[in-house]
Amino acid sequence: MKENQIVPRQLPEKLAGAVSFFTGFTDTAVLVSVDQIDRGFCFIHSAPGWYQEVEEAQAGRAEKSFAVLQEIKDSSQFAAFLTDKQGETLADYLSGTGTNCPGLTLQENWRDGDFAEGYCAAAAAYFSAVELRSRSMVIPCSLNLLGVSDGYYNGKNDVNELKRILELAGYQILACPGAGSTWQEISVMTQAEMNLVVHPELGLALAKQLQTEYGIPYLSLPLLPYGVEGSLGWLRAIGQVMWMGERSHQAVGKEANAVWRTMRQQVKRWEKNWGSLYFPSGLISAPGLVGEAVASALRTEWGKVGSLMVLQQTGRANVWKTAEEPSLAFSGAWLAGRLNKLENGFLLASSYEEALAQQRGVSLACCQTIARPVFDEEEAPRQPFMGLRGAAYWVKNLWQQYMDSGGHSSAGKKKQYVM
Repeated sequence: MKENQIVPRQLPEKLAGAVSFFTGFTDTAVLVSVDQIDRGFCFIHSAPGWYQEVEEAQAGRAEKSFAVLQEIKDSSQFAAFLTDKQGETLADYLSGTGTNCPGLTLQENWRDGDFAEGYCAAAAAYFSAVELRSRSMVIPCSLNLLGVSDGYYNGKNDVNELKRILELAGYQILACPGAGSTWQEISVMTQAEMNLVVHPELGLALAKQLQTEYGIPYLSLPLLPYGVEGSLGWLRAIGQVMWMGERSHQAVGKEANAVWRTMRQQVKRWEKNWGSLYFPSGLISAPGLVGEAVASALRTEWGKVGSLMVLQQTGRANVWKTAEEPSLAFSGAWLAGRLNKLENGFLLASSYEEALAQQRGVSLACCQTIARPVFDEEEAPRQPFMGLRGAAYWVKNLWQQYMDSGGHSSAGKKKQYVM
């Protein structure tokens, strides 16, 4: 399965969010039994070492679930059962197989809602079902990362980069629920000095829940670490709250200076032949804080843009909002009109906006997937979007597409560069 397909593309966004949270644990089995989809789906995932993709299944659902449960029989592996049927529970399946494992049942209307809603529902249910160790001790300079998900586009690479730069700055990362942690790591996350919320739409509600139940303080910042300066500013904001001195950031600062020098050297070479990296127009569409953070790094570090619009995905089909006017919602027809103005510009968005641009014959100098949904079988980047390594990737990627288009847009297909 491709990196950007940790969660199967056929699932509704709310269900995809819940599946993403549970499959983000390396030792949790997930069973999904739903009818509220155009074609009945039975998604089954069991980790570690057992996986079956989405199947159209009008019948035989129970048999498939029994087979999965036999795989984890008599183990301590946690099982999550997601269903849309009233009264259908995991216990019904467990009793039929003689399996003894902890678990939960989450019954929802999975058709309506967005990715974040499903992720938050799963997180709340999970931490209500499990019992963490008491907060009897606190490890200095330790953090849990909340609101992170492999289900976000390129999310796995981003989480790895955030952990890397935080550890470089002197922090110890105890757990990342929903993004690669084990139950053993989750059970001791109460020992963290603080919970750090990365994407508020995914992690803020959980941070409040854990503060109420276990007394773990949390920090939710109004910024994300895109670009060199954005990454350093993010780390400085965390350090101010965690009482980390400037000395703790020396290693990060040294790496940031090296990344910046390399970026500037590359850009100077390219500018000799192509002039400044300039886009007459651009549109960014992404969830939560992502769009504004990318826009800030683009304006200050990566290039120049004339007219730039940043849209915030609402999670509902054909509905977008802007940071400047959050009370207003815009339709797909309105967006199509904006895309017509992107000739020779750039589009950083999901496959939905990219498909609209292609349908309207808009020629783009740069087009990069940065958000769900993803329609193509495209290969995800091997580098993060966030952090210092992400900054280097963005500069190289934007320039590569710009130069390949001759310094302006070409009428070819969308280019996806893997570096």
